Amino acid sequence: MEPSNKSVSQAWMAYHPYTKETSIDRYYIGICIRVCDILKGKQFKILFDNFDHIALTELAAFLVCYFEDVISDLGLWRAFRDEHERLYGKRLPFYDLTDVYYEEEINFEDVAFLIWYYLTCKQDPETREQNRCILNPDTPQILLMTEKVFAIFEEQYESAVGNTALREFIMIPEETDDFYEVRYRIQWLLTSSYLFHFMKDLLIFRSKKTFEEFKDWPSTYKTNLLNELKDGITLSENTHLLAYKGHEWYAEILGRQHSLYKPLKAIGRKRSGNLVYSGKSSGYIHFEHPPTGRKIDITRRSMEDVDPHLLPGTVVTIGFVKWMGEWWFSGMMAVWGKEKDFFKADKSLVSASLFSDENDEWKKTIDEQYHLFLKYNHSRPVAFFDSFFAANSFVREFMLQEIPPAIRERSSDDFVVFFNKEAGIEFLTHICPVIPDENNNLYKGRVDPKFPMHLVMSNDCSCGFVNFTLDQYGFRKYLLFPGERNARLVPDNLDFLLRLYKRNGYFPEPQVHMVDSKHFR
Repeated sequence: MEPSNKSVSQAWMAYHPYTKETSIDRYYIGICIRVCDILKGKQFKILFDNFDHIALTELAAFLVCYFEDVISDLGLWRAFRDEHERLYGKRLPFYDLTDVYYEEEINFEDVAFLIWYYLTCKQDPETREQNRCILNPDTPQILLMTEKVFAIFEEQYESAVGNTALREFIMIPEETDDFYEVRYRIQWLLTSSYLFHFMKDLLIFRSKKTFEEFKDWPSTYKTNLLNELKDGITLSENTHLLAYKGHEWYAEILGRQHSLYKPLKAIGRKRSGNLVYSGKSSGYIHFEHPPTGRKIDITRRSMEDVDPHLLPGTVVTIGFVKWMGEWWFSGMMAVWGKEKDFFKADKSLVSASLFSDENDEWKKTIDEQYHLFLKYNHSRPVAFFDSFFAANSFVREFMLQEIPPAIRERSSDDFVVFFNKEAGIEFLTHICPVIPDENNNLYKGRVDPKFPMHLVMSNDCSCGFVNFTLDQYGFRKYLLFPGERNARLVPDNLDFLLRLYKRNGYFPEPQVHMVDSKHFR
């Protein structure tokens, strides 16, 4: 079905925090219609045929939003480009920029990158069942599409009008101290702004899965679950760009001179866990976390009050986050009843690790474990096994405890056991036959040239394992986009790609298993 002008308008408005079209919106929608006509060209069909779930109206609006961003000085694109330059010493991935690249204006390379980025993110493996399609940023269709779209932007550049309403929404007043005002804008940034809206696909996908799993729950409970999902993505999820979280991007968009820059950067980890209600005072609702002895005082600005029938000693599951030195309720709250032996029975990792990020001993323990593992495994951080049972025997002897059930279920698969210096022991299956290690008896004698790129793109292995295999087995020469011949684009932009493809695992959290170090002395 051919995209209609109405569908183009709807796609445009979906990227904006208001619902009523203004004259400025209608101006940009007119540009969207022209861009959409370009995308419908027959020469681009072969490109779009490789990707599912691509709406040309959405892609057209996405690209015109970049144009609006630059014209209106919204700061989204500038924040990404500045952070990329800070990390890597260059303004953009992939493309060699010349003296005709102007930071405060529209640029050909910006549009080319955004087309690649949009198509790549639309194939997020968590939300799409099919295999991810690898796209070369220098694909001729991308460059031709960029040329045609950029010509429209150049034609309109001098006469374009900025969207002051959108800029005013983004540039929150400096005196704001209400966390919910800030959270609302972060949520919009991640689920509706053009640059990060892919997180909305994630929210929809997870919501459907959650509602299927808890379909028999009362509707009020389902609403609480949806709020928690939305809150988790808003405050905890890493984005595809640089694996930054929403509050980090919002800080960079506002800029370092804005009074909320430092509070936004300091938001830290959103927490959800089991606490015990202990009472209330004039300014706070008081809770305790028995496993750590922490007292959590949540400001009454975020909790007008609690149920008057809620008695001290009651266990609740609650979400909370620190803002400007105070804990704010954020997400969901569920009441479970009196404490009694609740925390003795609760062996979940969530309760035990609710404040693990504040414990400096975790990193120290991982470092100690790593050196013990090397000593135990003949100075090698990796080991290969033909079955779960062999891997289980090896790891149990080292760790002196059971393997997680999710691993035991794959008992007939071949296993690699790898000690990740950042996070601890890692299990990988179905890859022994393609790893040319002298200690790997399961290697089939031939490197699959597609395998290294699979490792880079896969959610199932860590950056630590990827870098280990690239360095250890000479895999870097196989890091190629389709059609590329000189093996430059992927190695030169490897960290950027790892942040995009492995956004949730790029900053690993330690999964600590205590080890008796005397056993190896």
